[in-house]
Amino acid sequence: MDRETVEWTLVIGSGESCIRGLRLGSMMLDDVSVGSPAKSGEVTVQGYSFTYKAPVDFKGEDSFSVKMSGAYKRVPGTTTITVRVNVR
Repeated sequence: MDRETVEWTLVIGSGESCIRGLRLGSMMLDDVSVGSPAKSGEVTVQGYSFTYKAPVDFKGEDSFSVKMSGAYKRVPGTTTITVRVNVR
């Protein structure tokens, strides 16, 4: 089983939401979940995507993680995506 950690950066405005899909052509996902919640904003999982919503009147940095499990080219594995958020 493969394990991978990926880091993403997201820039978003105060009070705005961003949705990000997680599927690729050769990837078969079994599960997507919030690994660690955001400290200030709200993270929700919807199928094979997640949404981050920044608080109104919040400016600064936030972070959270999303965990995925499934198979890529028939090799099972898990990936943790650590997302650093810059709210402007």
